[in-house]
Amino acid sequence: REEWQFSIRDDNDRLSFAVHPRCVAPADHGAWELLPEGVKIDDETTLATGGGVRYVRFGHNGQVTYRLSRVTFSGRNGGSAQRCVIVSTLIGATRLGKDHRYPQDGKYCY
Repeated sequence: REEWQFSIRDDNDRLSFAVHPRCVAPADHGAWELLPEGVKIDDETTLATGGGVRYVRFGHNGQVTYRLSRVTFSGRNGGSAQRCVIVSTLIGATRLGKDHRYPQDGKYCY
């Protein structure tokens, strides 16, 4: 029963992500997928960090095994638009969010 990890990294101002077994180091995983150019990870992101990546881990049944969190994206060229994915329950439920005028718990993307 294997744990899985969602990893995201910023490599020369270009974001890429991978889903891989936890036992495989992110640097050793070869199937990284690029996100569109001009997208950056926003300061509201709360994913765990380590080994040059931000990540969240899931058990074999999809439950979160390390760190309920969010990843928030915004444009590199300015603007206030944000989009986020929030890992919000121990069973691995995710939901999408967008920027709001007023913060909730200090975050504008919810």
